[in-house]
Amino acid sequence: MPRMTEKEIAGIVEEEILQGEGGEYGSTSLQENRRLAWNYYLGRSRGDEDPDRSQLQSLDVADQTEHLLGQLMQAFAGTDCPAEFEPSHPNDDSQCMVESDAVNKILMEDNDGFETIYCALKNALLFKNGFIKVYVQNSTDHETVTYDNLSGDEAALLEASLPEGATAEGDDDSVTISLDRDRKKLIVEAIEPASFVYESNWHKQDLQDIRFCGERKFFTRSELLGMGFSPAKVNKLPALTMDTKPDTYTKNLDQVGGDMDSTTRGEDKIECYEVYINLPRNLNRSNNESERYRIFQSNRVILDKELTTIVPYVTGCIFLVPHRMTGLSLYDKLSQIQDSKTACVRQFADNQNFINNSRFFVQGDVNREELGVSAPGHHITGSMASNLTPIPMIDQSQGSIAFLNYCDKIRAERGGAALDMGSPESQLVSSSIGASGVAMVMGAQEQMAGFMTRTISETLIRRLFLLIHRTAREVWRRPMMMRRADKWERIDPGQWRRRTRVSVKTGLSPGERARKVSNLATVLQTQLGLMQAGFGGSMVNEKGIYRAWMNWAKAAELDNPEQYALHYESDESQQAQQQKGQMQQQAQQQAQQAAEIDPKMKLVIAQMEDKRERDLAILKSEIEEMKVLGRVTGELEIEQLRARNARESAGNNGANGGN
Repeated sequence: MPRMTEKEIAGIVEEEILQGEGGEYGSTSLQENRRLAWNYYLGRSRGDEDPDRSQLQSLDVADQTEHLLGQLMQAFAGTDCPAEFEPSHPNDDSQCMVESDAVNKILMEDNDGFETIYCALKNALLFKNGFIKVYVQNSTDHETVTYDNLSGDEAALLEASLPEGATAEGDDDSVTISLDRDRKKLIVEAIEPASFVYESNWHKQDLQDIRFCGERKFFTRSELLGMGFSPAKVNKLPALTMDTKPDTYTKNLDQVGGDMDSTTRGEDKIECYEVYINLPRNLNRSNNESERYRIFQSNRVILDKELTTIVPYVTGCIFLVPHRMTGLSLYDKLSQIQDSKTACVRQFADNQNFINNSRFFVQGDVNREELGVSAPGHHITGSMASNLTPIPMIDQSQGSIAFLNYCDKIRAERGGAALDMGSPESQLVSSSIGASGVAMVMGAQEQMAGFMTRTISETLIRRLFLLIHRTAREVWRRPMMMRRADKWERIDPGQWRRRTRVSVKTGLSPGERARKVSNLATVLQTQLGLMQAGFGGSMVNEKGIYRAWMNWAKAAELDNPEQYALHYESDESQQAQQQKGQMQQQAQQQAQQAAEIDPKMKLVIAQMEDKRERDLAILKSEIEEMKVLGRVTGELEIEQLRARNARESAGNNGANGGN
């Protein structure tokens, strides 16, 4: 079968680049739209200024962009994990949380997640779409250590203990050890929209099935050689001396063209494209089946090509266009409003200037130059016969202010941000309706902002989490250490399963966030009440309470809420549950033992009661006997005493008679 040559492949890629959206010929309107959006944002000269009139500009695009960006970043950066994977089978909850935390760590900690999301969101607000790339970067770290003042034995021992791959070079009394370490890092970075080119009129936000997309890059000749590309090819590549793409160089704040001249040949800037394109299987011209290739190309010269299954890009927008990937920006929504307000502001300023510096009808000899100077107290020379009659000017201030207020109302309806909530009038309203009323008003006024936040969340953040998960699982496959529930765990992405379900945790306005916090607090109180009522285990358990508490803490924007509560799977929690289980088991055993002993105890108690009654009866009888015996004994003693007294009396009488 005839195979495609590199020259043919390079020609196909070049044609796709030129004709695609963002290319040189395929979308000049898109480039012009992005150029104008940036000029409107900065308030640059529009080209319609009159040197004799006011040149003020209204900056509605910039004001609305920054205000919305603050709301969007609060939604994304105000939570520790903007999205979570959902379970796909029973007993998958714990693993989902592990993988969610791992992907969030890769995005926010291992990469500069805040800056990446910030750039992507601002690009979506101003330039229709935001783009983020996820890929694995292979690099080599060169480490060198020199040991001085070593003896021969020490140097020999050091060289003998070198790790695998290390080399040693020594002189008289020193040894230099060199070691190259291969490193694979998972990179997440925002992509410049002006540098992204893709298939025209692609019909959906998901890029995994797109036929062609790519990225424009600039490398020095030295960097290309360091990446391992063929020196014969790299040395023939022409240098780029000027960047002529309007949506690229317009971002230079000094508005100077993209000059790329270099002082040495090694620092020449080379324009390259990294593209992902469907080509015939096995590069066979007659094959009707396609497969995706990654091609690194410059000036119709292919530097590298390989088969791939992943398109490493995700995109999102704030205003969707049905059946198109390219969305709408705030510039598209507000450019007419800014034009109208700019014209009104200029007329308003000119009107005030004319009123403060009235025009005169002049008769006689008057110095015209001095008459035109509006400085306070400036004198005017002329003859006494001259006559100055001021020409009346109508003050249009109220009409201009009413028109500007109307434009602000339309701007808020189109752009979705309540910029007037910081005005003195809104503060008076806030003091009269209270905090709950303010939350309701802000929630209504920011409904469009919340909708835009949800749109960018579902289009960009959701697919970003899935792409990071897939890249870590299929390409990176490096174990990582992560702290969870107060302990370090070893996570291996190579063992993960494919995920398709993601729950995005962002997209709340301040009023919606306050209501969510209140509702979660009610759920927690209900759970605790059910636990106290004895429904623990049947309706409520530790896992449900922990998840409700964590959701409440995240909605309340607490940093690192894990530090305030023990995870139900942590060692401390497991030990506490084991102790609680042991105590419950002991209590059940004691209750069971008490239940088994109860009949015997009743018999013993009955026997004791019977014995006590018998003993009491015997004691009573003995007491009665003692009473009777005591009475009889007393009477007998009394009779004996009487008899003795009688005998003694009789003896005494006989003695007296004898005497």
